[in-house]
Amino acid sequence: MSVMYQNKIRQVNGFCIVIYRFQYNMKPSFNSFTNKSTRVSITLAVSISLIFSALTIGANAASSEPQCTLKGKGSEVAFPSLKQCYIFTKDSCCTSVHDEAIQTKLSKLVSDSCMDNFDELIQYFCLGCYKNEGSYVNMTTKTIRICKTFAARVWSGGNPDTDSLNNPQTTFDNCGLDVGNGTEMSIKIQSIDYKNATAFFNQIKPPFFESFKIDLADDDCYDIARPFLYSALALIGLLAGIITLI
Repeated sequence: MSVMYQNKIRQVNGFCIVIYRFQYNMKPSFNSFTNKSTRVSITLAVSISLIFSALTIGANAASSEPQCTLKGKGSEVAFPSLKQCYIFTKDSCCTSVHDEAIQTKLSKLVSDSCMDNFDELIQYFCLGCYKNEGSYVNMTTKTIRICKTFAARVWSGGNPDTDSLNNPQTTFDNCGLDVGNGTEMSIKIQSIDYKNATAFFNQIKPPFFESFKIDLADDDCYDIARPFLYSALALIGLLAGIITLI
């Protein structure tokens, strides 16, 4: 794990410890409040202020503001709004033209009737629109760092277990994958044509990054779900505090 993520996790853990110590040290005094709801309200007031600080840390963990590969400048609100990669509209590294090209490539890879079933695949193809994609794209070595847990979700249809990366999966078998020009030989069946995730990611790459190598990494890598880890840790601290005082 990188030093940056270690520091962020330490900070969030610190907030949780502060919440716990407050509850532990103050519990004798809190016993004077016969009203349980009063005790919980006081805990909430203190904890929520710390939670907001922890959530800020979670947001900042993925906000080093690197330069966008596709636009050559920092991320900004996309206008017109993105349609395919709409989750990145508020802070985007791509334009509506890039977004339309991504949608076209996706529509070619999987049928319209299947596309809505593969959220992780869409997120993978929308890499170029993610506000911090520049942190994980190395223009010198032509390498993209994709988190193994995220790659596992793409490869196995939502399962983050990285063990699945080494084994054939059937996620796209019923739909098929068109990796060519629509000819019969270009239709791939995942469990037959790709024996592991490495083979899959070597052939199927995000639009605008077809010449790049995909590096499946443990940290400092693309996974839009990762920043929410810090929020989850903070909320655990809050819940533990409420349980302690009830």
